[in-house]
Amino acid sequence: MSNRLTDKLSPELRILVSAMRHATSDTGGTSQNAQEYRSALHTFDNDKLLILATNHNIRPLLSIFTELQPYLVDRTKNILTHIQLKSIRRNLKLVHVYHKIYESLTASGISVLPMKGNLFVAEYYRNNQLREMGDLDILIPPDQVVKAMGVLKSVNILPDFGRGTETDTAQSKWLHKQLSSKSQCEARFKSEGQVIDLHWEVSQPHYFQRLGYEQLFQHASIRDFFGKQVLLPHSDHVFWMLLTHHGGKESWLRLRHLVDLHLAMKHHYHIKSGAGTQSTAFNYDQVIDAHLIDMVAGWQLGSTFQDGIAILKGLELDGVARDESGLSARHEDYLSTLWNHTDRRSFSSIMMRSEEHTSEWSSDVCSSDLLKRRQGMNLEKFTERAKGLLQAGHTIAI
Repeated sequence: MSNRLTDKLSPELRILVSAMRHATSDTGGTSQNAQEYRSALHTFDNDKLLILATNHNIRPLLSIFTELQPYLVDRTKNILTHIQLKSIRRNLKLVHVYHKIYESLTASGISVLPMKGNLFVAEYYRNNQLREMGDLDILIPPDQVVKAMGVLKSVNILPDFGRGTETDTAQSKWLHKQLSSKSQCEARFKSEGQVIDLHWEVSQPHYFQRLGYEQLFQHASIRDFFGKQVLLPHSDHVFWMLLTHHGGKESWLRLRHLVDLHLAMKHHYHIKSGAGTQSTAFNYDQVIDAHLIDMVAGWQLGSTFQDGIAILKGLELDGVARDESGLSARHEDYLSTLWNHTDRRSFSSIMMRSEEHTSEWSSDVCSSDLLKRRQGMNLEKFTERAKGLLQAGHTIAI
């Protein structure tokens, strides 16, 4: 039996991983160990490939994967072209909306920082259009949220708090209730067809975390953000955000999140080595030094980080062929099964299920033995049940 994660992937997943390598390589070419994926070009299913790329939010990577194009049917090519153009427009609009928010709030004396997706693109991506964007996440100190709502409404960025909150009075009442809650820390707004999630804490209180909004604002500085100088979190805190959300909250279940981590590691390598725009080859072991290990350990995200790196090594995104990923066979089965899932509704329920166990699986507060036992039991139970349900065509709801 193979000990390699890549050997457990479906043809469609092999193509997606190869597209990830191609898009993030310094030369733009196929990575040195992509030969094993070429056989998948003759056996993959176009519809399934598109569904998986949609579930994992990496469709733009397929559009620029030149080696794949001759094997795509016209329908798939047309869909990918449409999605790519739509994604570009959406990304540009999100940046425009953020600049509008930043200018409006700062003019009123309100501090604001971008969070997550757009921030990761600005920090780690050379091609801003390679990443599909979702909502726009912003962070505001809790004592400025009520004032911020008034400012945002004045520039037509409107609350979307749900049914029964259409009036100013109802919106104010709802927001004050959320602000006093110990379990909620965000409110939704909309503008120009885009969703803006306004946060007053860095992550939900019930998720495992070790930084608060005060620290992010304290160490923030003015830097370039898509052509404009705005206040941005410290680079270390951007990386913390990535680990907390992608690895802690969502357990590395989306390939897009692994692309983010891979590019973050390349970013750390460039800083460490002093490499310029023309990068040299690297592997993950060259990046992981005592400083990085101490930093993530200080955040108590060491297990989350180690899991993410082990998965990257298993996928060989750095171009280094390995006999083993460093993951247990059970963990590899878990990932390869869920990554290959094609039901969008079921995928959402999987993500929700992973959130429930974040602190249990990823927290370094647990002893390593206890963590391994808990993680092993959950992975084993979840994987076997997931396989059974998927084979039977059911939605996963554990």
